[in-house]
Amino acid sequence: MDDLWKKYLPNSLVNSNLTEEYISVGKMLGSQKSVFKQLYLAYLRQEISFEFKPTIGAKFSCLFDYQKRSVQIMRLEKQLVFTFEIFQQYMRLIDALYSPILPIGTVVVLDEKFLPEEIRMMFSEGDLGLLVSIHARKVTLSESSLIDYVGTIWPFGMMVDVEPLFLNNLMIEKVVMSGLTNDYEKRYSEILQKQQLIDQKYSYAFFDEYVQNFNRQVKS
Repeated sequence: MDDLWKKYLPNSLVNSNLTEEYISVGKMLGSQKSVFKQLYLAYLRQEISFEFKPTIGAKFSCLFDYQKRSVQIMRLEKQLVFTFEIFQQYMRLIDALYSPILPIGTVVVLDEKFLPEEIRMMFSEGDLGLLVSIHARKVTLSESSLIDYVGTIWPFGMMVDVEPLFLNNLMIEKVVMSGLTNDYEKRYSEILQKQQLIDQKYSYAFFDEYVQNFNRQVKS
């Protein structure tokens, strides 16, 4: 994993005298999905700071400066500094390295905090909860971005008058039922993950357009 970190980490962080610390913090965020999501949600909501105090281990805190467009992370008396652009690159790499690739047919519950208004409205009249079934994954969106999953509202599936849902890993709160998994599926998922890194295509959730759209929805 360290080799992958050093291969795909943004150049400015690889050439820093704190490279190992950037990798260490990245590993911590990758292994703690909820902290990763809370940190990025704070950034999306344009909050000033974020803090995480584990029961055991070092406190993790973060400051966002929206005028200077910079992020500071403090951990173990070390200070890591990012521009917004590099921070998004850092977070998208963590997502690509650590987020599992769910099998086709998996049913998930969506996390309302990360849903755009148009998706929330699709569920407003139902009483089934935010359930979605996955039909496609890692679909190319642009030269550098992709859609993690394409899904439909469970249990209705594809409907003529309803567009499929574009989902990113942040939107998924939990898995209700996994799709078929066997040795072939596991190998194919590994190939998808490796190819994503080789092509350097990352989830659209960590690009400016998504961030700006999220900000507009919060302010509206």
